[in-house]
Amino acid sequence: MIISKNDVNCIIVFNCKKIILLFVSIVASIMESVLAGSPSALASIPNQ
Repeated sequence: MIISKNDVNCIIVFNCKKIILLFVSIVASIMESVLAGSPSALASIPNQ
């Protein structure tokens, strides 16, 4: 089985896209939890 340079480029691009999508989803979930947590964190400060 001969793998051409074009095939290798397609595999690399596909893997990079998957990694980028994974990274974006992780960052989005972190941001979501931070934004969801910030009002309660700010609200708990005066109580202490």
